[in-house]
Amino acid sequence: MNRLIRLILVILLLILIYLIYILYFKNINKITEIEKTQKEIIEKTEKNNLIKNLKYEVKIENQFNYQISSELSEIYYENTTEKIKMKNVIAKYTDDKENTIIVKSKNAIFDNDKYDTKFFGNVEVSYKKDIIFSDNLNIDFKKQFINIFSNVRYLGVNGIVNSDNVDINLKTREISINMIDKKNNIEIFFK
Repeated sequence: MNRLIRLILVILLLILIYLIYILYFKNINKITEIEKTQKEIIEKTEKNNLIKNLKYEVKIENQFNYQISSELSEIYYENTTEKIKMKNVIAKYTDDKENTIIVKSKNAIFDNDKYDTKFFGNVEVSYKKDIIFSDNLNIDFKKQFINIFSNVRYLGVNGIVNSDNVDINLKTREISINMIDKKNNIEIFFK
């Protein structure tokens, strides 16, 4: 009889362990599978935000026309502002007097609310017969200002200028060339 009670207790213990496994541990595996599936869906959704050959065109009354296009773009949100990461970018700014500035770069971030754009990576700016190369360029339409900075090389009709910083006022069309580090000098080479 003693053996029978022990056998029943062992069987009850095994049944209890099996029930605990099914009720608790098997659900944990299901939750993990659900989390993995949700993660895959999120990754697919993030990849779906990629857009090929995106083009924006902004016209502000009679002040200016701004077009920007890219081979590959990704839309994301910073707070409530829609921003677009762009690769292989070409932008064209035309003012009210039909003066045109063309900007090319490897990358850019376009603010879809303010239209401000930050270009970076092999930036090339063309204006009439002049070309400016740099690492970075920012356009601020509220201030009507272009800031070209970091390893700036200006190739003009009359020569070459190397500096750290070039500022262009879009309203007055004034250009300022300067060095961020005042210890260094602007280099000018005449043709």
